[in-house]
Amino acid sequence: MLTDNGAVYNAGTRKGKTVFESELERLGIVYKHSRPYPPQTCGKIERFHQTLKVFLACQRPARSLRVLQVRSTASSSSTTPCARIALSADARRSRPTSPGTRPAQGLPLGTTHFRVRTDKVDRSGKVTLRYDSKFVHIGVGRRFAGTPIRLYVADCDVRVITFDGELLRHLEIDPSRRYQGRDREIE
Repeated sequence: MLTDNGAVYNAGTRKGKTVFESELERLGIVYKHSRPYPPQTCGKIERFHQTLKVFLACQRPARSLRVLQVRSTASSSSTTPCARIALSADARRSRPTSPGTRPAQGLPLGTTHFRVRTDKVDRSGKVTLRYDSKFVHIGVGRRFAGTPIRLYVADCDVRVITFDGELLRHLEIDPSRRYQGRDREIE
């Protein structure tokens, strides 16, 4: 992992370690700091910061931190910054969508909407997901009640995976049904 020398990332000048550095070390992640002052080393994130500053400068002041977080991560069309970048002309020309995928509402044809969500299986063995501005309920199984999971969504294609990497369910959402039973499995 590469970061700049911000105090939250680097305690070397204070002859110590930050919690962030200790956690990366514990996980076995090789960690490097950029050289002080040349912003080119971390150019992509520096460019993102510039874009974010310009965007926020054009907005009304936020009333709270939560409003600022929402404003900086989603536009009025509820697309994430990653999705907006993917919509650039270069990205559209270079990445065709596989046949049979259905674009999420509000995105141009030829664009796949990806997202990842962390949740828990509820007591009745279901997970709820917002799809096309509606809630759909995905049956996972009562034996997994309370299990922390991640939902990996690519348009209609959904994978429900435990934090240990076990695939609990792979399905294609049927937008005409609120409850997505086990009959929607993908092999």
